[in-house]
Amino acid sequence: MNENETQTMATSGEALLEALRAQTAQVKVLVDAYADMGHAAAEVVRKTVAARNRVAPPPPVSAQLHRFATLLADKATATVALLTDEQRARLGAIVPSFTSAALADEPDVIAMVASWLDLAPDEIARDLASSIDDLERRFAA
Repeated sequence: MNENETQTMATSGEALLEALRAQTAQVKVLVDAYADMGHAAAEVVRKTVAARNRVAPPPPVSAQLHRFATLLADKATATVALLTDEQRARLGAIVPSFTSAALADEPDVIAMVASWLDLAPDEIARDLASSIDDLERRFAA
């Protein structure tokens, strides 16, 4: 092999090597682009699933408590209307102590109030009237 042939082969080898480097760079760009598209597609899927699974938040607790307080006040008013004047006066005298016990989360008081929640006003009035002596002993000021 003469010197010209050797130089031509070297030049061809360098050109071939340069072409391979260029193709390798192009493949790397394509792989990076494919990875970026995969990440973007995964993010779109994640957001779509999250949007479908989004549950409407419950109404604010304050709104629920306002409705509950209104219903409770209406029930208390209806119950008191069914009591005699004497029963109202006797129960009125123990309200401060009863309220303090309720605010202190005394278990027997909480259980008593909870038992009244599902009763109709006439049933609560009957319960109060029949246990007024016990209530006075328990909550005497």
